[in-house]
Formats: sequence, C-alpha cells, structure tokens
Amino acid sequence: MLSQAHPLFDVLFEVVPAAVVVCDVEGRVLLLNPAGQRALGYRAEDVARLHVTDLYHRMDEARRVKRWLREDKGNPVGFDVTLRNRVGELIPARVSAAILRDEAGAEVGSVGVFEDRRAELALGARLEEAAGQVEESERRVAASLSIGNSVHEISQPLAAAMGNVELLVLDNTLPEGVRDRAQRAWDQLDRLRGVVARIARTRPRSRA
Repeated sequence: MLSQAHPLFDVLFEVVPAAVVVCDVEGRVLLLNPAGQRALGYRAEDVARLHVTDLYHRMDEARRVKRWLREDKGNPVGFDVTLRNRVGELIPARVSAAILRDEAGAEVGSVGVFEDRRAELALGARLEEAAGQVEESERRVAASLSIGNSVHEISQPLAAAMGNVELLVLDNTLPEGVRDRAQRAWDQLDRLRGVVARIARTRPRSRA
C-alpha cells in the first residue's frame, strides 16, 4: 500500500490543508486526503471509483501534468490548473506532483498536491479593484485642480473686463448707442460669469 511507504505519511496525509491525490500508474485514484475530499465534494467511499482525470476541468491539463512528470522523472512540478468538484464547480489550483517509485526504482504511481487558489485570486481581484479606485480618485483630484485653476484664471480677467465695460455703460458722455452696445456686452459677460460660477460649484471634489 502506498500509504505505508513512510511512517509519517498517514499523519501528513490527514493534516495537510491542501488536497493530496495519490494515483497508480494508470491514473486511478488510490488516496484522497480529507482536505481534498472536502474541497472536491467527494466522500471517502467515492475515492475508489475516481480517475485522476475526473478531478480536472480540462483533459489537456491532466495530460500536461502527466507528460511533464514523464519528461522530468523524479522532479516535482508546479503550475496552474483548474479542478472540477463533484457538483461541477471550477476550482483554480496550483499543482505540485511527483512520480512515486518502489525500492527497486520502478514507477508505482504519482502524488499530486493541489493548492486552492480561490482566496489568492479573490485577494488579487480586491487589490486590483482598490488600485482602480485609487487611480480614479487621483484622476478626480487632478480634474478638480485643473478646473479650479482654470476657473481662477478666467475669473480675474472676466471681473476686470466687466468692470471696464460697466464704466462705459455709466459714462453719460458717450453716445447712447455706444452705451447700449456696452450694456449688451456686459450682459454677455455676466452670463459667462454665471457659467464659470456653476462650473466652480459642480467640479469634482477630492475625497478626504
């Protein structure tokens, strides 16, 4: 029995938090540790009916693991795969595997350790979302500063222009037609001042 290969194997097999799968040379599952049973939704009595390909979402990934093991005999491998549990749920995982040999060096099976990557990927997604929020906040701050600077640059010369035009409107020595045109110009400048004021009130605000 493969589980008797080392006195500590049974203990490690029971307590390791990752899924551990032991297969024979034909890929039939001989052992699936408790963590693997929980992650994949199988009971201990289901193990004898499982083939290693039942655990993979894609057959080509199972073949890739097998091919890698055959090409690099005795060397563990580690890369990302997708598992499929008993009810069809997909589980992103990272597998490390190795060939098992007897005392004479003959191949008797393989062992794979599958690390569930769902928490890792969820954390990565949250970090990416947070980074996006920071970038958006920075864009809002930059837009606010840009608009604020533009409003300031427009407001001062606009006020000066309105003051000068108002002097023309109030100058009774000028012909009435000139003062009328000056009044219309002042009205247009006043409308522009209202637009600038609305922009200043509604521009994006940076969050504390």
